[in-house]
Amino acid sequence: MTKAVFENTENGSGLKFPVKGQGEVDWVIISSELLDDEVGDASSSEDRQAWVEKNLDMIMEAYKKKLDGGFINPPFDRIVVRREQ
Repeated sequence: MTKAVFENTENGSGLKFPVKGQGEVDWVIISSELLDDEVGDASSSEDRQAWVEKNLDMIMEAYKKKLDGGFINPPFDRIVVRREQ
């Protein structure tokens, strides 16, 4: 996978990035609440992005398990996947 390009979520303090497949795009969404819990309520957007980058392997593993119905360990069980076709 190439380096993820992060976008802010609608509320501005969460992050999301696309994972492109054949004919569809899955958006992996890391909510502001998850980032608040893991990085801190007053963390900067740079700190939030750094946490996501540091944990990208675990986030991608959770993404794949969400598609396959596998068990996901906290806090990564809180990511959301939305598919666009």
